[in-house]
Amino acid sequence: MGPRPVRVDPSVLQSLGKSLEMSRDTFTVVLGLFNPSRFAGTVDKFTGPVGLFDQAKQAAHAGPIDFAYLIAAVSLSLGIINILPIPPLDGGKVVLEFVERIAGRPLSRTVSLGLSTVGAVLLFSLIGYLTFVDISRLAG
Repeated sequence: MGPRPVRVDPSVLQSLGKSLEMSRDTFTVVLGLFNPSRFAGTVDKFTGPVGLFDQAKQAAHAGPIDFAYLIAAVSLSLGIINILPIPPLDGGKVVLEFVERIAGRPLSRTVSLGLSTVGAVLLFSLIGYLTFVDISRLAG
């Protein structure tokens, strides 16, 4: 017989503490992408679209609580990634707005498009790499 679920009734403060802990841990993992010495270890903790599909399938078979936890974790991760200061993301747009305010004038269209293009290429490269790693994990 496998493990049995245990009902817990955390208080609001305990739930808040757990959510802040999960947010901190997720933020730490995401920031690891920007540390060259930790990049490989950090990427191993990530999954791309293929791996996410596989995890969602497993979580759905495990039950609604596991599936809801996975959805919450994915939403949190995407939210944190979206606030990173990379131009095509919202965090990057905020940084560009801040730079324009300091400069007192808008960035040229060429510079703005160039930064967005570089950011998009980096993001799509990461997604492509993660998809490759996912397929390799599932095949091997």
